[in-house]
Amino acid sequence: MFQQTNNPACGPRKLLTLVIAAMASFGLLAIPATSAGVVEAQGPADHDWVSIVNTYRAQSGLSPITENPSWSLGGQAHSCWMLLNGIAHDEAPGTAGYSVAGDEAGNSGNVAVSSDPTATARDQIDLWMSGPYHAIGILRSTLREAGYGGCSSPPNPSATPWKSGGTLDVIRGNDWGAPRPTVPVVFPGNGATTSLTRFVAETPDPRIDCGWNGQTVGLPLLALMPAGVSSATASLTGPTGPIPTCVLHASNTSGTASSILGGDNAVIVMPNAPLAA
Repeated sequence: MFQQTNNPACGPRKLLTLVIAAMASFGLLAIPATSAGVVEAQGPADHDWVSIVNTYRAQSGLSPITENPSWSLGGQAHSCWMLLNGIAHDEAPGTAGYSVAGDEAGNSGNVAVSSDPTATARDQIDLWMSGPYHAIGILRSTLREAGYGGCSSPPNPSATPWKSGGTLDVIRGNDWGAPRPTVPVVFPGNGATTSLTRFVAETPDPRIDCGWNGQTVGLPLLALMPAGVSSATASLTGPTGPIPTCVLHASNTSGTASSILGGDNAVIVMPNAPLAA
């Protein structure tokens, strides 16, 4: 199992139609998109994390990122630290495997651990893309470079249940002064296909704000808007008809969730059941 999310393997999904109407500072905006949940990055090898990330970004109309090798080394250090201490962003000085570089990477990145020692970079990136608050970090238009480091087979196998981990630095490589796109960034991208069907878990848990705590739900769909969102509605249609949804944005969430959504003008559309083939 993964801590936070996992990556069920499925075949490509049939197309859905999503329309979001978001009331932003510039008025009403409708966004048509055809997709089916989370876009699977086909093609790159399972260890080629840069190409996997860039495939996801390209499918949402975003420019590619490059690797910062020093951040990747820090990510590896933090991933190994989690296998000895448990999943966390912060490393405490004096704990097994502590390093300044690892602590910086953990505080700047998406993190994941798994009880499967063979989990790959693709597994971890796919699971981050299935959790909307983690996917936003990968889909920021301002992201220019990133670092990824994985770790497996810890030196003290009994320290935690986790046998592999990954850290993807998605904070330090942003050009925060760059202008936002003038059109929404949607995930999955318009016309993209997917092999994933459902949300598993993340913190913050979007199901709680939907009143669906613990329920098995479909893959979240994302729209990063050009300006702030004060209200939003959505309709989602699958091969057999309408799919009930919950729509989240900064104005109907709180705490960390509201901060993330507000900072990226983001709207989450949660299907209330796994997406069907």
